[in-house]
Amino acid sequence: MKKRKKKRFKLKRSIKFLLFLIIIIIILFPNFKNNEKNITNKSDIKTCLNNYKVDMEDEKQELDSYLSNYKVSVLYQNKVDDLSYKYNEEEAYYSASTIKIIDALYIYEKAEKQEINLASHINNLNDVNKANSKIINSSNIKDLTIRDLVKYLITFSDNRAHILLVNNYGFNTLSNFNKSLGTNYYIKNYDYYTTINLHDANIYLNRLYKYLSSNGKYSNELKEYFANKNDNYINLDERNIASSHKFGYYGTYFHDIGIIYDNNPYLIAVLTKEANNDYANIIHNISLKINDFHKKYYIKKELGCLLKEVKSFNK
Repeated sequence: MKKRKKKRFKLKRSIKFLLFLIIIIIILFPNFKNNEKNITNKSDIKTCLNNYKVDMEDEKQELDSYLSNYKVSVLYQNKVDDLSYKYNEEEAYYSASTIKIIDALYIYEKAEKQEINLASHINNLNDVNKANSKIINSSNIKDLTIRDLVKYLITFSDNRAHILLVNNYGFNTLSNFNKSLGTNYYIKNYDYYTTINLHDANIYLNRLYKYLSSNGKYSNELKEYFANKNDNYINLDERNIASSHKFGYYGTYFHDIGIIYDNNPYLIAVLTKEANNDYANIIHNISLKINDFHKKYYIKKELGCLLKEVKSFNK
């Protein structure tokens, strides 16, 4: 906790310093006040913010240095501006339960087209004994709907729900859907799990973001499932920022990938071989670092536009 407080203090200190600079600019450039109406022209400011280029190379190098301490791959993809960051991009990992995003997307996208009824039940009850589950068993499976199974799949990462759903719609059907997204890896040879890298994580998350933002009939329902707190280590609750996520855990692998709903949303994927270490804090601290990177980008952009405007008033 002390480390987190120290990092939050550091970010606050940098923001205060930038605000101090803005005050100095106002004092040094007296025409700023006389042109207050012009500088707050929303059209001019919006144009500047849309076009202003920010150099983030130093910040990227800082992230590289920090992440080199861990066995990880990290993705950041801004959904508003053209800003991204990837660390250890080529490394591939066992997917573990991150693959369950594919099940949920396939079913809910089909439900939107009225090709799947979420209130229906699975066809093959014999699959209930496959994989472990603390929720699904032979006595309740008859009463569980497709909606229930997807909820358990995402909120509790239930392995039995995964197998039941894949088998219900067809292994090859889910495999082909996975492949059609453009991923390098997908389920095959009747192995219900696969491999993942940053390329594939980016595809998963972009497709998920697109659906959850679609205002579809069922998109908010699925969004609630992905908002679960179960092993959510990319969460930024201490900064009052919501998230959607899916974790994956097997052996030495622990991953957490998802969407951060900051003022300008972004995708984040943290793939690791740190399951035998303090993976919870490792992933959470990486998420905080990425959020600092994200916020600094907008601080630098806004300050750059402000400086540009002030200079134009004093020519």
